[in-house]
Amino acid sequence: MEFLDILNKIVKYAPIFITIIGGVWASYKFNKQHEFNKKLLVQKSELDKSLKEYEQQFTISLEGYKGQLQELSEKQKHQNQRRLADFNLYAAKKHERSIELYEKLCHAKNKVLWRNSPLRQLPAFTDYNREDMVEFLEKYNLTRAYRFFGAT
Repeated sequence: MEFLDILNKIVKYAPIFITIIGGVWASYKFNKQHEFNKKLLVQKSELDKSLKEYEQQFTISLEGYKGQLQELSEKQKHQNQRRLADFNLYAAKKHERSIELYEKLCHAKNKVLWRNSPLRQLPAFTDYNREDMVEFLEKYNLTRAYRFFGAT
């Protein structure tokens, strides 16, 4: 009987005992979870601080890169504008020089063609008398040579 009495008492008080053990276990787990949550919050705040610092550094360096990129862009734009202006000046000068060269070539060609042309008429002096020749020489200021060779 004693065994049955003990078993009856165990069955009678078992829910209370299980409730106490469950309460202690729940309290223990709650404390562990609470400590874990505290540690998690501390780590989260530290990570947030680190993240803000990195964001600030990144923003500062990004602004620096933006400034450098803008500066390089302005320099390149200025160089391109200067090169375009230089090329336009070069093209204008080349065009002017080409016109001058063409005019001089045409003038030279005409001189060469005129010199060798059968249409060119030179006086032969066979049909001239002495007075005509003197008049011709005086016209071109060649009388000094005429006198040098002994003709008066």
